[in-house]
This record gives sequence, C-alpha cells and structure tokens, in this order.
Amino acid sequence: MTDVAMKHALRREAGKAEVVVFRSGLTDTRELGDWLAATGVGHAFVDMPMGEAAERARFHALRELTGWPMLPMVFHRGEFVGGERELRARLVSGEGPQAESPWPDATQAWLRGLGYGGLIPFVAAAAALGAWPAGHGLLLPALLGYAAVILSFLGAVHWGRVLATPGRSDAVTLLAWGVTPSVLAWCALLLPQAYGLASFILLFALVLAVDHRLLGAAQGGYLALRRRLTA
Repeated sequence: MTDVAMKHALRREAGKAEVVVFRSGLTDTRELGDWLAATGVGHAFVDMPMGEAAERARFHALRELTGWPMLPMVFHRGEFVGGERELRARLVSGEGPQAESPWPDATQAWLRGLGYGGLIPFVAAAAALGAWPAGHGLLLPALLGYAAVILSFLGAVHWGRVLATPGRSDAVTLLAWGVTPSVLAWCALLLPQAYGLASFILLFALVLAVDHRLLGAAQGGYLALRRRLTA
C-alpha cells in the first residue's frame, strides 16, 4: 500500500465512530473506554501493535498525518484532537483548553477584524433607513440581500470541515446542514419585506444554535465571536 493510500485508509478509520482511539498493545485504555461508555459517546479502538512491520508503517503514516508523536492518538468526529487528556477536555463543554482559542494572536486579530467588519453593511443600512425613510425601497432589499449572503457564508463553514477531513463520520450531516442556511435565506427573500426581516432575525438565531451543536466546545473561540456578532 502506498503512503497516500495508507493515509486515506487511516482517515476513513478515524471517522468510523464519534470517537476513534488509535492505540498500541501497551496502551491501557480501559478507564477511557469505561468513561466513554458511561457518557454515552460512541467509540472505537484501533490497535496498532508495534511488533508488526505493517503496523509500524501505519503508525508512521498516522504520525505524519497528525503531527502527534505517540499513541494513543484520538479523533473526535473525524478530527484529530490529541491524546486522552485533550479528548476529555473537548468533550467536557466549557472546561479545559478547548475553551481557549487555538489560533495565533495574528489570526485571532484577523478573525475579529473581519468578523466585526462584516457588521458594517448591516449598521450602515439600518442607519441609512433611519435617516432616509424614503429610501426604504432601495435600502431594505440591500439589507436583506446581505443577510442572505452572510447566512450562506456561515453554512459553508461546515463544507470546509468536511473537505479538511473527508473521512469524518458526520460528513453527510455537515454537508446537508451546510446548504440549509442558503436555502432558508432564499426562501426568506421571497417573503414580503417585513416578514422577511423577521425571518432573518430568527434564522441567525437558528444557525447559531445548530452550530453550537455541530461545532461543540472545540470551537469555543469561534462560537464566542459568533455569539457577539449575532447579538
């Protein structure tokens, strides 16, 4: 098996359960298995006995794939999270390092800047409506159209997650939800403007709620920014 094929197979294995743990024969995962079972999290263990040359090759491919130097290596919903400690932190919402931003300071600055910058058309259109009521026929469609664009952008985040990790177990759910905000936004544009405006307010709240469910605590920094922007 080529290195590329081996990595592709490992990605598929990493997505076969909600939590997948790659372990060696020396890895004691009994406590972790009991904890996952008690919390109702679907999980699977993949053994990689280092005494076999084929398994050593798989381990080296997995290490190249994740950048993690040792077993166990843990995946959650197809995404590599680290070891056992990182998994526990990820699954316990609001606790542990997953609540902190995983991005460098420069990236965080761009996220905040572009995120808040995206509010400018909303604020400008709302202010213009207040100052120029006669422009209602021009400004309100512009406001609603921009809202539809932003909702489509938020849905596309989930396609990016699938493209980054093709073998993840929840790929179909993410792909389906990824296009849903676009379709709902288009439907809202077909409504009379007053109803359309109310619909967009509800849609932004709905998309945030669903993203909390799909992204979970692992993307706490992104979701915190989303909450501020949505509010």
